[in-house]
Amino acid sequence: MKSLTIRSYTSQDAAVIAEWFTDERSMHQWCADCFDTFPLPPEMLNWYYDSHTGEIYPFMALDGDKMVGHFFLKCTDRETVRICFVVLDPTFRGQGDGKAVMQAALAYAFDTLHAHSLSAG
Repeated sequence: MKSLTIRSYTSQDAAVIAEWFTDERSMHQWCADCFDTFPLPPEMLNWYYDSHTGEIYPFMALDGDKMVGHFFLKCTDRETVRICFVVLDPTFRGQGDGKAVMQAALAYAFDTLHAHSLSAG
């Protein structure tokens, strides 16, 4: 199975993520209507993450130096982590990268955050 690395999200990543949405419907499905502007302005994503500092932990998934996907983790209590806002670069879809992103998120949640359970939302 493909193995990806993850790194913490930076404000420069927002522009890349915003480009991954080619239609309004998919963007709204991804963010559960947290953002009402399409195309997604990168500063809106940065504002969202900045306003939730300490509550959520956004990451980028990489295959070498290529950004493949994005997600954030939210600790809902001491034992439960929620994975949210999962999205892949459209050029990497259908190649096993989504599964690899989820595996990387699981590994971080269980190995680093010491979660006992993980939910998706």
